[in-house]
Amino acid sequence: MRRRPDSRFWHYDFWYRGWRYKGSTKQTSKARAQEYEAHQRELVRGGWEPHFTSPHLKDLLSQYMEWLEANNKSPAHIDRARRGLRNVLSRMKRVRVAEDIRPKEIDEYKKQRLGECSPFTVNTELRYLRAFLKRCVKQGWLQSMPAEIEQVSTPQVRGGSFSYQRAK
Repeated sequence: MRRRPDSRFWHYDFWYRGWRYKGSTKQTSKARAQEYEAHQRELVRGGWEPHFTSPHLKDLLSQYMEWLEANNKSPAHIDRARRGLRNVLSRMKRVRVAEDIRPKEIDEYKKQRLGECSPFTVNTELRYLRAFLKRCVKQGWLQSMPAEIEQVSTPQVRGGSFSYQRAK
């Protein structure tokens, strides 16, 4: 139970059986807001389904990997996607559901990861994240993309081979 700085109302936010339920109580009194949250919890336990709730990322990831396998993606592609997504999501500590992926989290990931590897690697991992989220939307697992994912700028290469290590 919390009150956002830009709102006079209290908001509930709880998990039940792997699904997140959150919203405004439309109450200014904390005691009434807690009663409202208790009522929402009882509705959910009783089988009530709101219009849409966010599944855990780990559940979406397993569904996505199953989809990749069912659609005859190569084992190498599946392995690269799994590693790329693991690299991105393991660095986003506060993200438990897809709707928690916001531009701030993506920017923090970019800053942290750029200290560890090349911009090309970061962009590859961001492409896997974008493909994952787009597939989740297309399959109906998510309502919409939680954030725009922009690539980091990379050094320009003119012919020949390029090694990021040499450019430093």
